[in-house]
Amino acid sequence: MPTLRRRRGYASTMSESAVLGLAAIVATIVGTLGGVWLGSWLQRSADEHRRLEDACAEVIASALETTVLFEEIEVSIVTGQPAPEVRPEVAREWFLALARVGLASTVIADAAARLSTAMAEAAAGQAKQKPEERLAARASAMKAIEAFQGAVSSERERRWLRK
Repeated sequence: MPTLRRRRGYASTMSESAVLGLAAIVATIVGTLGGVWLGSWLQRSADEHRRLEDACAEVIASALETTVLFEEIEVSIVTGQPAPEVRPEVAREWFLALARVGLASTVIADAAARLSTAMAEAAAGQAKQKPEERLAARASAMKAIEAFQGAVSSERERRWLRK
């Protein structure tokens, strides 16, 4: 084989140059494909994270809307005015958001189930005769909302550290 050049005692041949060129082409193709795959994986992960956060925000918004409704009912009891009407979509939105959260994360699904139980207990507490008992039921609902937010935050941190 013909020698192309001689440098410090190493003779480079035509076939070695071709192999190095081919290796560079393969590395470029593999690097490009790997970059495309990594980019799509990161985008999919970000989309899943965004959907989970949206579903959690819907759960929190529905729970807060319910507690506001409880407070409006309390005001109507005290003032003797008619109680506000409940939007018929509230229950549907609540269960839909809970389903989305449950599909995304079991940890958050457990926290959402505890929140749902607390909201049901708060709703039952609104039927009590004493205003203190109704207030305590609303306060427990707010604590459950805070606990759900804490579970969402810790799950988000756990997922972030896992990546």
